[in-house]
Amino acid sequence: MSGELRRFLELLESGVEFRYTVMAYLGVTEVLKRLDAIGEEQVRLREDFNKLGEEQVKLREDFNELREEQVRLRGDFNRLQQYAPISRSGGWEAS
Repeated sequence: MSGELRRFLELLESGVEFRYTVMAYLGVTEVLKRLDAIGEEQVRLREDFNKLGEEQVKLREDFNELREEQVRLRGDFNRLQQYAPISRSGGWEAS
């Protein structure tokens, strides 16, 4: 290993400021900034995903309530039909 390379590596190990200067020169800081932005966007997407999951749970609960109401209405209809049957043509049948 050449003396210049060894000195360069020693500088990298010894000084944070030197490392940052080298990283900036190489464009690494721009990459890190972009990674930070991607990480922030990922957090926002995860929050949106969680909200969608909560909304889905609420929709499922609403659906189940509507289904229960439909079953109750069907039962009511069947009981009413015992007293006043409806013909297939839609009119009332004589009982």
